Amino acid sequence: NHPDQVKLTYVDGRKLKIVVTVVRRTETVTELHVDVGLFGVEGMARLVMRQILHQLPGGTEEDKKAVE
Repeated sequence: NHPDQVKLTYVDGRKLKIVVTVVRRTETVTELHVDVGLFGVEGMARLVMRQILHQLPGGTEEDKKAVE
């Protein structure tokens, strides 16, 4: 683990493990990764990422739609 990195692990109602990795790149840039595993559904990763982005301050709606 890197000191500027945090991993958050969630398990949904269907026992799907979702790992969100947050990495501080600069003072104003944060990198996010959503991993649903080898057998996870890509759509779930996109849904989680979209929900995270809509909760973050700043950015435009167009920026937040870029996840799709």
